[in-house]
Amino acid sequence: LTTPGDHGWTYAHELARQEVQAHFGDKVETTFVENVPEGPDHWAGSTWKGMADDYLVLTAFENMPADVKAAAEDAAAARVKGGHNIFTGPIKDNKGNVVIKAGDALDDGQLWSDVFFYAEGIQGEMPG
Repeated sequence: LTTPGDHGWTYAHELARQEVQAHFGDKVETTFVENVPEGPDHWAGSTWKGMADDYLVLTAFENMPADVKAAAEDAAAARVKGGHNIFTGPIKDNKGNVVIKAGDALDDGQLWSDVFFYAEGIQGEMPG
């Protein structure tokens, strides 16, 4: 296990994976690669699949006001079409600092290199 800054598998990742597996049991399958050698040939690959590929599926939007449900469904539909980046600012960290300015958005690569904060509303401190 490694630190968050070098883009490897961290202890926090492993705890989260174990929690998902414990919570959902045989309804989900989690996978990971162990003992990946260091060096130029170590890359196990990336998957940038998502909702458009049925790789990520959202549950039904329930227990919320109708306008919130409609907005969530619209955002999910736009994401499937590739037209909605959920990491578009303004986004604040859990200390109230703007970490993504209004109109700016993170791409997939930046999610690996630039996200070292918990978003507003999440309690806790980033490990590492």
